[in-house]
Amino acid sequence: MRLKKTVNKFNQSHDCLRRFLRLVSYGCYHRKRFADHGIRERTYDDELRQMRFFIPEQNIQVSHHAGCAYVTFQGNSYTSPQNYLAHSFYLKTLLPDACLHAILLLQTVTRTGKPLSLPELLKKIEGPLLEHDQDLITGNTDLPQLLRRRAKELSALGLLVPTGKGRNLRYGPPPKPLSGLTSEEVSLLLFALEFYRNVALLSMPGYLLVANLKETYPEIPHQPAPFQFKNNAFVRILDDDILLTIMRAIRDGKLLQVEREGHPPMTVTPITIHTDYHYNRQYLVARKNLSPTRTEPVSLRIDKITKAVPLDGPPAPDIPAPTRQMEIRLRVVFSNAQERRQREAILQRKDMRLLEDEPSAFLCAIPAQDPLRLYPWLWSLQPWAEILPGPDGLRERMKNDLRSILPKPNVSENELL
Repeated sequence: MRLKKTVNKFNQSHDCLRRFLRLVSYGCYHRKRFADHGIRERTYDDELRQMRFFIPEQNIQVSHHAGCAYVTFQGNSYTSPQNYLAHSFYLKTLLPDACLHAILLLQTVTRTGKPLSLPELLKKIEGPLLEHDQDLITGNTDLPQLLRRRAKELSALGLLVPTGKGRNLRYGPPPKPLSGLTSEEVSLLLFALEFYRNVALLSMPGYLLVANLKETYPEIPHQPAPFQFKNNAFVRILDDDILLTIMRAIRDGKLLQVEREGHPPMTVTPITIHTDYHYNRQYLVARKNLSPTRTEPVSLRIDKITKAVPLDGPPAPDIPAPTRQMEIRLRVVFSNAQERRQREAILQRKDMRLLEDEPSAFLCAIPAQDPLRLYPWLWSLQPWAEILPGPDGLRERMKNDLRSILPKPNVSENELL
């Protein structure tokens, strides 16, 4: 008899899950189309099962078209402030022995209430270890080194606080700033967190703090907060670990080596993070070295960053290279004078320059120092504004994006734009 396939519900890294969940959020890819993004059908099945493990069923939507199933999410911050994607950060691979050692170390230090040395910790947890599995001690001659490594891991997470050095090294419990709060203080803090975790640059710390409060004070009833949030896409929380790395690099004055989808690695000096709430996108604003005396400002979409590693080194000099103003050229169609005036009014907000008139259309140019920043806005002008060929490359980019979401049968170039 074949055993039923089990699913690994945990991860060593959040990176692969982040990419899968983002593609699911688009709602336009079925199982076979995920292969276009490097996710094989078997991997798709495994990650879909894993997703169903932590995403509530009411937040998963399945639709069928032409014999294919399209899975996506339903629910947003306007209808509910609870971000179901936050649960993706709770999946972490832990070996059974490592999990047991971590729990025993934390329990021992917490019960003792004071810092302990590694020999003292080992002496206190030998009994529970023997009760669980005698081989964990008799078959492991390097148990002190293993516990030292585990204590170091817990210290890096802030779950243990090391003091002293060498033989005087001790591990103690972390401070408990949330202990001793009154019921009213807990309720007010939960109320504030309900709001700020939806508007702060990083959302995940707010979810962790809320979980901590609810575990510490289970008797405090949940009070639904009277907030509704617009233009706050849940999917942005998937980039919180990348954002944290960028924020630390900015704080510490470090360079960043950034890897992006389809691009070679780039080393930049990070400056700030810009959030465009209208298009639900976040950007890393940075400087890239062109030469010892010239730099180029860059704006990198954070959802396209697959890896960010802090590096030591001198920052790029704040000497920008000469900027060249570019123009995006459009052909705008209309059916009557009123429609033309309406479309001209929309384009005038971007400083449109009229180039040429046709019987039922006109050609115009939109100035753009960074054409990619206007790319989402250009989508909102479809189908009445055709992007004309130019050095900005936006026409070909839009064609390729359309091809990636349309069904497999070929679509002619004239039908795309």
